[in-house]
Amino acid sequence: MLLTACGSSSSNTGSSSGGKITIRILTRQTGQSPQVKVYNDVLKKFQKDHKNVKIVDESQGDENSYNNLLKTARSSNDLPNIFIVQGVANLGEYIDNGMITNMAPYIKEDKEWGSGFTKGSLDYLNVPGHKGTYGVPVQAGLVGVYYNQALLKKAGFEEFPKTFDEFETAVKKLRAMGITPLTLGAKDSYTVGHLHNLIFYHMLGVDAAKKLGQRKMKWTDPAVVKTIQQVKDLRDMKAFDPNAAGIDSESASAAFKTGKAAMMITGVWSIPIFNDPSNTQVSKDVRFAKFPYFENAPQFKDDDMQGLQAYQIRGDLKGEAKKLTIELVKRLSDKKFAKDVADAANQILPRTDYTVEKSKSSILFEENMQLAETSKRLGVDVFDFDPIQSMQDVTRNALVGVIQGDSAKKAAQTIQETVDNKGQ
Repeated sequence: MLLTACGSSSSNTGSSSGGKITIRILTRQTGQSPQVKVYNDVLKKFQKDHKNVKIVDESQGDENSYNNLLKTARSSNDLPNIFIVQGVANLGEYIDNGMITNMAPYIKEDKEWGSGFTKGSLDYLNVPGHKGTYGVPVQAGLVGVYYNQALLKKAGFEEFPKTFDEFETAVKKLRAMGITPLTLGAKDSYTVGHLHNLIFYHMLGVDAAKKLGQRKMKWTDPAVVKTIQQVKDLRDMKAFDPNAAGIDSESASAAFKTGKAAMMITGVWSIPIFNDPSNTQVSKDVRFAKFPYFENAPQFKDDDMQGLQAYQIRGDLKGEAKKLTIELVKRLSDKKFAKDVADAANQILPRTDYTVEKSKSSILFEENMQLAETSKRLGVDVFDFDPIQSMQDVTRNALVGVIQGDSAKKAAQTIQETVDNKGQ
């Protein structure tokens, strides 16, 4: 869908019926988690410090609800002051239509704030064909394998399998023991999408995903089909529950938390849950590892999936409204916020200038942070590098089809047809 430039609204004039400057914000920060509490405390403090500001938080925890709200705001030329665009390739149309602010000058200007971001997170926001940094990084951390070390030991593994061959051996041994090796809730299609991302990056590298988005590679290329076939192979060796296609992510998580499944693929957002014995029965046995690498592709061993997210700032803000919006984003991404979130929730912000209190840290948090430092190239979802808006649903749904029994070739053809038809 072609985007059009923002028209004037209360967001860029900074006025409201009460005579205050309105700052609308749309994130995924909802609920009662420690991280959300830190986030809400910042919003409250900002309003207290600025009596002339009214913050309207429109955040949505559910991914589909969030995407629908952003789509509506985009099509009606009424974007919030602060929002999140999933997929770096999708930023191109926003940039072309003046819908988001280039943050590079502000990051450079405020050295205390701007110099603290990791290079990888800022590089991720450099959009091909556009000069600038189109966002402020606010979340990081590896997506990898959380595993039950007690169950792996029973299967004969003192350490988590480093190579994919060893991983497959562990899968077979765990299945023979009557344990679900890898819990997967494919009813929520992102779960199988994350599995494929990890396989893809370790088989072909992050740059291959970029080449798909730039049309320098095709989904039907044999090497790409092989990444999908690997998902099919895991399905055929019963790595997942046989009913995985009908299981949602909550049910899949429950199987892991109660010791019925040995492994689960997820990100840092799950650390507070896995650390909580009242929520995770096997919490004392949960550890974290990077996804295993392929022995025939060691060069991609450290091409990793991280849960990178960034705040985008509406492009047509002016005057005091723009100044205050940028100030709020700084408070939601500075080293104090990073430390508060890390201490309270063991969540990671992509900064290098904060330390976590040892007493408030956890093994899972430390393992994720240490392993994240070994990443050489970063991606989020493979489709994030593709400019076609519908690729999220197309790729994930095709992969769910593989879990249901479709061939890897059929899935690849389905995805490539969308590319060939330019999303139509």
